[in-house]
Amino acid sequence: MIVRYVVPALGALAISATPIFAADTGLSKDAVTIGGWVDTIFTAAETPEATGTGPLTAKEESGTGLEFSSMASLKVNWNLSDKAKGRINLWFGNQDVNAGASFPGAINLREAYFVYDLGSNLSWTMGKYMNHLGWESLEPTGLYRVNFGIVGAYFYGNDVVGTAIGWSDKSSPFSGSFHVVNGYFNPLDARNAGFRNNTAAVGTTGTGVSRPATRNNYNLAVGLDLVMGFNKDNKGEYQDNINLEFAYDPNAGSNGPSPAGLGGDVFQTGLNATIKCIPKWMFAGEVIYRNTTSARPATGVGHVAGTHTQDLGWALLANYKFMDNASVTANFQEVSSDWRGGGVGATTNRVVDEYTVALLTQPLRNNNFGLNAEISYLDTQEHNAAPTAGYDHAWIGAIEGIIIIP
Repeated sequence: MIVRYVVPALGALAISATPIFAADTGLSKDAVTIGGWVDTIFTAAETPEATGTGPLTAKEESGTGLEFSSMASLKVNWNLSDKAKGRINLWFGNQDVNAGASFPGAINLREAYFVYDLGSNLSWTMGKYMNHLGWESLEPTGLYRVNFGIVGAYFYGNDVVGTAIGWSDKSSPFSGSFHVVNGYFNPLDARNAGFRNNTAAVGTTGTGVSRPATRNNYNLAVGLDLVMGFNKDNKGEYQDNINLEFAYDPNAGSNGPSPAGLGGDVFQTGLNATIKCIPKWMFAGEVIYRNTTSARPATGVGHVAGTHTQDLGWALLANYKFMDNASVTANFQEVSSDWRGGGVGATTNRVVDEYTVALLTQPLRNNNFGLNAEISYLDTQEHNAAPTAGYDHAWIGAIEGIIIIP
């Protein structure tokens, strides 16, 4: 379950089974609504040399980096009727869309879907949407800090293209959704590339292969998201919740090194909770486990040694509202990864810890404008690794200005 809200400094969250069924999707009673945000950040990073990796170049010796970044989102929501609603969410300037230098201003279609009311508290969604994995918001407007944390970056996967059935009843503390999508853990699955659009393999017949090379063409991933709310506020809304989530994505792992042809299967499960019943405080925690089976040769027989991985991530967060227009956040996150030797080598383990303190303010006392700052310390340790691997750490500071379309 992804939680997000336009006023992170006030510590407000929405409870739902998945973002596409949430009350904060922006699908109001108006026929068409427009929203979005502009997010600007100045970042300063100090990244000393990693032990055992050799001398830095003259350019790198200071280990200091400075940069400005800016991106924006434009959202359009509309109600066709009481039964059908649609949403488009475009992100501009997101460099993660394509790392190539020729795409400096890429547009990322994060969401494009419809929701159809099936009755009996059931809804059907189809299209592209931000997936349901994890606790931390995928939108900067919902973060309790400036930048995304390492758990989200490692475990939350990509946006998904597919369909979902959701159930939610305001009179019940329980809600949930079941998803069938192209894939959770390969970014290529978030792009539109139908078989009939790929003609390279078979001339002009339009039946070429377009799925990622790591998987079989018939692979689809499935996911489940379950939520239980408790402790209602004075408006009758559940302010605390527990969320259990699952995802299974066949052949979504890496298909390297040679002679691998098919990636390993990925199974991920997570548990997170949010507590807001204590005045001025918000507490949250999550734990996520992922198992990626060994990659397989193209024949599908046997496995490639050293490609079986097991990953564990967990996070704790506390936010305290010390003024009407300001709050402070303390956040710890850890990601641990084990590479299994497959019978021919020892296990290699890497642990990354992140410590973050953030200040969130609304100087205009307006929920649609925020000035925020944070400082993070990252520590990386590797065990039983190759001699060139070592110990690394970094300090990262950021100042953010974010403005929201009301």
